[in-house]
Amino acid sequence: MAQAGTQDLTEQFIQFYRNYYREEIGQLAQRYPNEQRSLYVSYDDLFQFDRDLAEDFLNKPEQMREYAEEALRLYDLPADVSLGRAHVRIEDLPESVDIRGIRVHDDHIGKLVSIQGIVRKATDVRPKVTEAAFECQRCGTMTYIPQSDGGFQEPHECQGCERQGPFRVNFDQSEFVDSQKLRIQESPEGLRGGETPQSLDVDIVDDITGEVSPGDHVTCVGVLHIEQVEQGNEKSAIFDLYMDGVSISIEDEEFEDMDITEADKRDIIELSERDDIYEAMVGSIAPAIYGYEEEKLAMILQLFSGVTKHLPDGSRIRGDLHMLLIGDPGTGKSQMISYVENIAPRSVYTSGKGSSAAGLTAAAVRDDFGDGQQWSLEAGALVLADKGIAAVDELDKMDCVTGDTLVSLADGRVERIAELAREAAADGDVEELSNGRHIRDVDLDVWTMDEDGNLVERPVSAVHEYDAPSKLTRVTMETGESLTATADHPFFVLDDGERVEREAAALDDGDWVYVPREIPTKAADGGAVAASGGAGAAAEPVDGEGVDAAMASVLGYLSGDGNVYYDRDQGVYGVRFTNTDEDLLADFERAAHEAFDAEPTRPPSEKRDGGVETVRVTGKEHADAVLDAGMNLGRYDEKCFPTPVSTGSRAAKAAFVRALADSEGHVDESAGNVRIASASRDLLSGTRNLLLGFGVSSQLQRSERDEGRDVYYLTVTDADSLAAFRRFVGFTATRKAESLDRVVDAADGDRTILDVIPDVGDALARSRESLRFHQRECGLNAGAYHGFESGDANVSLHRARRVLAAFEDRLETAAEDRDRLDATPTWETLSKLRHRYHVSQSELADGTGVSQQQISREWGERDELRRTVTERLRGILTEVAETDLDDLREFVRGDVKWRRVESVETVPPESTEHRGEVRRQRLADVIGGPVETVKEHARDLLDRGPVGETRSDLSAALDAYGVSQADVASRLDVSQATVSRWLTGAIETDRLDDLREAVAAEVDAVKAELRSILARIEDGERPRVYDLTVEETHNFVANGLVVHNSSDRSAMHEGLEQQKISVSKAGINATLKARCSLLGAANPKYGRFDQYEPIGEQIDLEPALISRFDLIFTVTDSPDPEHDSRLAKHIIKTNYAGELNTQREELASSEFTSEQVAEVTEEVAPEIDSELLRKYIAHAKRSCFPTMTEEAKEVIEEFYVDLRSKGADEDAPVPVTARKLEAMVRLSEASARVRLSDTVEREDADRATDIVESCLKDIGVDPETGQFDADVVETGTSKSQRDRIKNIKGLIADIEEEYEDGAPVDEVLDRAGEIGMDPGKAEQEIEKLRTKGEVYEPKQGHLRTT
Repeated sequence: MAQAGTQDLTEQFIQFYRNYYREEIGQLAQRYPNEQRSLYVSYDDLFQFDRDLAEDFLNKPEQMREYAEEALRLYDLPADVSLGRAHVRIEDLPESVDIRGIRVHDDHIGKLVSIQGIVRKATDVRPKVTEAAFECQRCGTMTYIPQSDGGFQEPHECQGCERQGPFRVNFDQSEFVDSQKLRIQESPEGLRGGETPQSLDVDIVDDITGEVSPGDHVTCVGVLHIEQVEQGNEKSAIFDLYMDGVSISIEDEEFEDMDITEADKRDIIELSERDDIYEAMVGSIAPAIYGYEEEKLAMILQLFSGVTKHLPDGSRIRGDLHMLLIGDPGTGKSQMISYVENIAPRSVYTSGKGSSAAGLTAAAVRDDFGDGQQWSLEAGALVLADKGIAAVDELDKMDCVTGDTLVSLADGRVERIAELAREAAADGDVEELSNGRHIRDVDLDVWTMDEDGNLVERPVSAVHEYDAPSKLTRVTMETGESLTATADHPFFVLDDGERVEREAAALDDGDWVYVPREIPTKAADGGAVAASGGAGAAAEPVDGEGVDAAMASVLGYLSGDGNVYYDRDQGVYGVRFTNTDEDLLADFERAAHEAFDAEPTRPPSEKRDGGVETVRVTGKEHADAVLDAGMNLGRYDEKCFPTPVSTGSRAAKAAFVRALADSEGHVDESAGNVRIASASRDLLSGTRNLLLGFGVSSQLQRSERDEGRDVYYLTVTDADSLAAFRRFVGFTATRKAESLDRVVDAADGDRTILDVIPDVGDALARSRESLRFHQRECGLNAGAYHGFESGDANVSLHRARRVLAAFEDRLETAAEDRDRLDATPTWETLSKLRHRYHVSQSELADGTGVSQQQISREWGERDELRRTVTERLRGILTEVAETDLDDLREFVRGDVKWRRVESVETVPPESTEHRGEVRRQRLADVIGGPVETVKEHARDLLDRGPVGETRSDLSAALDAYGVSQADVASRLDVSQATVSRWLTGAIETDRLDDLREAVAAEVDAVKAELRSILARIEDGERPRVYDLTVEETHNFVANGLVVHNSSDRSAMHEGLEQQKISVSKAGINATLKARCSLLGAANPKYGRFDQYEPIGEQIDLEPALISRFDLIFTVTDSPDPEHDSRLAKHIIKTNYAGELNTQREELASSEFTSEQVAEVTEEVAPEIDSELLRKYIAHAKRSCFPTMTEEAKEVIEEFYVDLRSKGADEDAPVPVTARKLEAMVRLSEASARVRLSDTVEREDADRATDIVESCLKDIGVDPETGQFDADVVETGTSKSQRDRIKNIKGLIADIEEEYEDGAPVDEVLDRAGEIGMDPGKAEQEIEKLRTKGEVYEPKQGHLRTT
């Protein structure tokens, strides 16, 4: 633009300021720069001043902003005032652009636009350099380089000495500005059910940073830009949108995106005056779901909500209602929740398994949002639903891992969790969900860690499969163990000597995570036997199942230097192994001959220099056998761990590892390790799991290569593991076996830095001091031991065993020495004990009435003093002998150890399918044709209609589906020739109908197989996450880690009651608003609701969280002929209406008229149009704030007091708490809002008390006594249960006085009748007391109270 034009524009802006913003600029001048640095300009003012100037600002915002800010600097101000760096920020644009509506062809790029939405994510505010000052290290000249968002720019050469550096950034001379990145997502009220909210990233700087938080509803004005996407080092043709924010304001009006017209208001008022308004509202909630009128009424009241009260002292009483549905499968919980989400003016729907990285609340997460891996604050469902409804299905399940996670089963198998889900679904009870499925009644046992750190066998009660969320968290240990899971998936962490739970996204580098020391073999009692103790029979598969040792060897060799070849076009199939070592070639031939009953060959043409030879076994049946045993068709990094090998015996597993190590392994005598190399991480991860079964620990490391594939190394380094490897696995190759012998003989367990006990210094110090040891007496060099106790170093397991052995020897010696004092000890004996246990004269004198001087003076002379000293020493030795080493023993000898976290990354979900090519080959086996198009061919065949009637139709069907005439003949019990003649018409037959049925049956069988294989292929291509429910322990061993599957929901407690979420991590301290109602659904633990068990024991939510719900409904499915008949008619009618409507829309020739369709549809349509109902609710919440009448107050008060009076007796339970009183107030206010009434009338209070009473009868009654008991929900333990626990504990205490070894369990059970308890209940309560640590077993079968 010409200079004159620039001056004109600047003058225009100056005149604009004089006309419109004289006072605002004066105020800015007074407050600049510390209190205010921006002038906010309304677009309307600019438009009124000069329409062209305003439109230019929209079309060329960056240029026009420069002129506007230059005008601000030139504006008439006192001489001592300068606005040199003040900003001009435009706001109040006339129209907002929908985030999902941003399009290139609409010319939005580079323009000033306004968007509205909710802040989903925000980084911390950080300094950003705008002009970097570079100081030349040679001459000191300063060079100033402006910085942009395109990367950090450095000077090419010094402006002084003209040399190319070196340079140092001078931070004092550089200029910085505060910066922040936001992710703004479409507001929920602007969406319809099922729409995925879109988002836009916004960069903001300087004084508008730090002003908004995740969960805030905002209007943001800024300039839209595009940025090229980079994939690795390559640039993509796809570009991302982002915005440079100019101004941002918080919109706190409720439902600002709802457009309610005057006509809408008239319709709303007319509806509110209907006598049957409540019935109409109920009829508008999920009309396709029959019944549940009370639950639907409660949902309506939740949508309208009570009134949020603000008291004069600033405190706040929530008006939002929280409601929980607990129900049997197939009762419509999910559909009702989904329907409410669709009609709520503002709502967020999520499943516990499909939650974002922030879960249901909020979280500080570390990912690439912003520049590089940094922490940002992300809002979860409760925050995003602020002032609306958070609809959460599957509230009881929240933590998952990816499908390639290798689970260690108690029968010795290692299987991917996705495959376990498929196996379980074949025979289990499957409940389909909108985003996955629950599979119950499964036959699986896994290894799991109990409270004492022991690995035990426990059953899996359910398997869960869900669509993967948009982001996952990958946690990798320094030794290579890795797990990809949902962000809120907890890990067991050793923190300051205690086991704690920490979510994946909250883990830090350096945290110590629990891993199994080894995978045990199975004991008869469900406990664990050390895997290194030998190949016990319990570890062997039964009934001849599993891969045998010969096939396992073949798989190992092929996984190393071999592969499967499968050339369908040439008809060439088989397996081959290539190596230079004659021992290995011969061993592969031996194993292949035994596995395939075929003669391997060594083609002379494949001999190469250096002695390289190839052994082949040709034949499709042999290639298929290897593929069926878990091999893949790929090579190098496409190889995978063949999980069926884990079904074999220990000998078979050892054979697999041995063959793989022989072909791809190396013994490094200088480093003292065994190393196996492969391009496939999956292969080595599975092998590592097999090695754990032999007590062999290993590290998995990656070696990145600039050219070619990365290589992974599985390395065995510690002395114990090397010895176990030699004993149970070994090498076939003589050279490697001899090297291994030398490495094992030279191995020193002291040098390991992997198998250490972290942060155990305090436990060592406590034990040592109690044992009265000096540091030099603890089995180690005094200097080394001091480092472990002081925390300067972590003690290795090898050295810790020596320390513990010394400590246990001391216990034994102390007990023996104490016994020696029973006889009259000599002064010489007393002197030895004094020095052995480092007892000073002052300690001997303490509490004896004898002075230290007397002991010194009379030592060795007076018998009376000797008796005094003896008794004092006896007391000291008793304390030493009673030193508790259990914690130290658990650390040293437990079934678990620890690995340090190396990295925590946010990653996108990916398919975990390893064998897609194998399954495509299987399709080709069924129907023929090229593999490249076999999926499409299979789908075409499945889309075909039924088999035709004529002979030619039947022949065509056989050809199309690859069915042989012999198969048809077998069904008809005739010869193939006969079928051929029937089909050609060579002979007539009266069995043509039989022929047609036989052909149709064969075609149907082929179709079923095609569907199965196709489903498996397509299922594998879709990213999923999985979870196992393991009762009691809530964890399982997988990927060489102890994987936890329960989470801490304490943040939800705050969200539901205080309606805010606090986050404090990584320097981020924030409190986010969560002023919403929660509508949740949960499944009973055991599949179906049991009305005779307390609710707290039936869902996987802690009582403290359950108690936060105002209403809890049990949605049950109990057979009732009359109800079932009405339900059946309703479902049939609903489906019939859908059939008519679909046919009318899809077929032009439909015989049904629109009037007929409307007549049938009207019976199942909502009484109030859903869009009008949304507006009705929004209008009521905006404009209606009812107050209580005296009659309403009396009804609620009388109900509450009357119910409470039932608990007035001394032995009666507390029937209800004040929480229910507040719930009744909220419900009655919501009831008044439904009528748009300014007062809460008696009918509203009656409606509220009826709903609360119904809920209490459902869930607030002790099933044993039939009485109302608030503690059933509040604490999860009813008064009758508490009394029973107290009584059984008292009985144990009484009986243990009668027996030296404690109360015999059988005696306690026999006498349980004395306290009115049958033996079965008594046994349950004893187990609960054991779990809580209130009783213990001093001896097998005996109990003592603590």
